[in-house]
Amino acid sequence: MDAGKSSLLENITKCSIFPRDKGLCTKMPIRFHLQQVQTKELCSCTIIYKGVRTSVEFTEDVLSRVTSIMSEIGTFSSEELVVELKQVNVPTFDFIDLPGVQSLPEEDRIQTEPCEQLHQ
Repeated sequence: MDAGKSSLLENITKCSIFPRDKGLCTKMPIRFHLQQVQTKELCSCTIIYKGVRTSVEFTEDVLSRVTSIMSEIGTFSSEELVVELKQVNVPTFDFIDLPGVQSLPEEDRIQTEPCEQLHQ
């Protein structure tokens, strides 16, 4: 559902993660794993897509990598993208950001229903 979830997550993490657009922004399920660590030396960011783990050196680079992945797909993909972010002074939690199905045309909205049911 398109309700500002992406913006809320970015506010919590202080990290730009999700592309913004007037149309569909989140084109696939994005599992967001945020984990609190005790020291900056333990901080890390990893993106996992289609079984490939990619370390991202700076959190500023997460947005460009996620945007690049989303540009490779059409309107929607049920393939899950995972962003693992370990930082100091953040809560530990998992969250799944699903596409804003309310804003899609009927034919595309129907295409996203199996993905939505899978993540309920």
